[in-house]
Amino acid sequence: MPDPIPALLPTTVIGSYSLPRWLEHAREGHKSGALGDAELDEAHDNAVKACLKDQELAGVDVITDDGSRRETMIYFNPDCGLKFTRRAVAYAKLRAMTAGAALARAELGRG
Repeated sequence: MPDPIPALLPTTVIGSYSLPRWLEHAREGHKSGALGDAELDEAHDNAVKACLKDQELAGVDVITDDGSRRETMIYFNPDCGLKFTRRAVAYAKLRAMTAGAALARAELGRG
């Protein structure tokens, strides 16, 4: 059985994926008392599921939880990641990354 994760140029996401605006609204609603803990947990669950599905559809080899449950972060260089990017742009970048890795694997005869 072939290894599902290629040895040459496996793709993954490091850091946080673009947060959906509805999750930000849910967090604000929770802080104001309009949403309870269970509703916020459900919103976080749905954000993680959406992130995982985007990675799966984009062809990412090593799929990871994006850390969207974190409410505080330290930003070293926000320009290098997908955090402040609209979801459609972040997804396009994922597709470009996986397509580039597949092309390199094919060029080297390993894909």
